[in-house]
This record gives sequence, C-alpha cells and structure tokens, in this order.
Amino acid sequence: MLPVSYRPSLQLALGVALGFAGCLLTVTHRQVGGQAIAQSPPVILVHDTTIKEAPRMGRPVVHFEIGCDDSTKTTAFYSDMFDWKVTKNGPSLDVDTGSKEGIPGHIASLGHEPRHYITFYVDVEEIKPYLDKVIKLGGKVIVPAIKIPSGHFAWISDPEGNVIGLLQKNPKPE
Repeated sequence: MLPVSYRPSLQLALGVALGFAGCLLTVTHRQVGGQAIAQSPPVILVHDTTIKEAPRMGRPVVHFEIGCDDSTKTTAFYSDMFDWKVTKNGPSLDVDTGSKEGIPGHIASLGHEPRHYITFYVDVEEIKPYLDKVIKLGGKVIVPAIKIPSGHFAWISDPEGNVIGLLQKNPKPE
C-alpha cells in the first residue's frame, strides 16, 4: 500500500527499464481507510517514442597472439594451464583452445622486440583504409601491412599506446 501522499495520479517513467525512452505508464489510486491503493486502469497504452537507428555491424575480434622469448616454455605453460592444443605452423605455434566459444590464436617467438606481449586481431575487409584511419584518429601504424599465407596483417596502436592487430583474410574460393 502507498502512503496517502501518493493520492494523485502517479506517472512512472518505464523507458529505461523497458528499453523505451519516453514511455509513460499512468497508474491511478483510490483511497481506502486513509491509505492510497494503486489501481491500474483497465487498458494501459504504452507509446514507444524511441528513435531507432540502423543496426551497426562492428568488426569482430578473430585471433589472439602471445609473444615470448621461449616458445617451448610458453607452450608448456598454456597447454598445462588451460588444456590448449598447440601445434607448430611455420615460425609460430597455432593454439586451439578446444572451445567453440573462443577464438583461435598463436604463440610467437619473434627473436626481437617486442618480446613479451599479448595482442588480439580485428578482422577487416581491407587493411589500407584502417591504416589511414588510425593516423586520423591519433594512433600509429606500428607494423605496416605484411603478407602472410592467410592474407595480410598489420599492427596499430591507439593514442594511449595499446597495440592491436588488423587481419585481412584471403577471400574464400567460391
């Protein structure tokens, strides 16, 4: 029961809770024995005044990389720690996490700086426009586009110095 001070109509903004900005629900009250009792009208009209935007399609994170000095030691650690399957693939080691929910990755021992790092790769349709865009947004190109068997990759940094990778995959044969 509501206190007597709530006798007038009470308008509850339900927009945030329901995901509709600007939705109002009017609830009337009647007084019983000195207290106001909420009394819903027989029909409640809810009007959605939300401005709808077209859905945005962001770029997915598709790969991770762990950099190290000693790939044997690093491989043993992650294999034992998380039951990951690690297999040699050229100069790097592919990581299969064994989960359909995660993303694949690899372990790399570059033999030069940076030696210890963890980064992720974002899938892009074409690297060049993103390398141009990072400069306009105050970031840097750390490693320009390099061809690899599966496509091209590049490393960029945000204005704070965080390094991530871009991955442009080869087109799938039709």
